Amino acid sequence: DEAMIKLVTSLVFTFQIVLGSLHAQSYTLIGELSQLRQTGADNSLKRQKRLFKIRRKNGKDILSTKSKLVNIHAHYSEPKAKSLANLTYTGRFRLSAEGGGLGVTFYSKYPTTDAYYRLRRYEGNSFHIAPHGTEITDGVIDTGVTPKHKRWYRFKILAQSLKDATRIRAKVWLDGRREPRKWQVDCKDSSETRLKAGAVGVWSMAAGTKLWSDLKVS
Repeated sequence: DEAMIKLVTSLVFTFQIVLGSLHAQSYTLIGELSQLRQTGADNSLKRQKRLFKIRRKNGKDILSTKSKLVNIHAHYSEPKAKSLANLTYTGRFRLSAEGGGLGVTFYSKYPTTDAYYRLRRYEGNSFHIAPHGTEITDGVIDTGVTPKHKRWYRFKILAQSLKDATRIRAKVWLDGRREPRKWQVDCKDSSETRLKAGAVGVWSMAAGTKLWSDLKVS
């Protein structure tokens, strides 16, 4: 539905990318729904449109879904965004129902393979790292932050592709509060299946409206 897609044209997603031996470059992607590859329930790799929307509220662009389907995703499909590595991923997210689940994905291989790292929460749990297609072999995976519904929370993820492991650090805090000095999550994947680069996106399941805003990668 081209009319629906053209309604929203202003989601800003900022990248800073290192490609091979090239120097880092910065650019801004002015996005539409067409630049988000939405995929269906149960970790499907098949495209399914109209699961997510983008709207503007109080001067901010907000990605949202009201879908109750389990394990749906939206990944940024712009070509240069498919092989991000050594990144910092930041933004905000919000749940309207305590029984719902939401999160963000990084180093994702969607839509080719169901593999990624993910910071998520669901069904009353705290935010924690939960990978697909690989495993965390060492370290602390839980932030200890259990969100209240209808409140915005900020997140910050640092992913590093080291010689013998992929290291993930993360923190989550209530929007408007001071960012914690220390990382709440600090873990590694040193398995043979570890991911070294990939796309970024969002993940959703079950009840309520889930919102994401201020999404940036550097």
